[in-house]
Amino acid sequence: MENLNFWQGEKVRLRGIEPKDSETLFQWNLDSDAIKMVDAVSLPHSYENVQESYRGIL
Repeated sequence: MENLNFWQGEKVRLRGIEPKDSETLFQWNLDSDAIKMVDAVSLPHSYENVQESYRGIL
């Protein structure tokens, strides 16, 4: 059966950001190598700041 969901493949399913994701997002922001790959410079953020930033888009 063919999968018609644009956001799901055989190995990966994309979903929206949820409040429980804030810890992971915070850790990603601490990964300098990952930040370099997206060609962006980001100032350090507190965990609380990351939670507040994503709370606005949830």
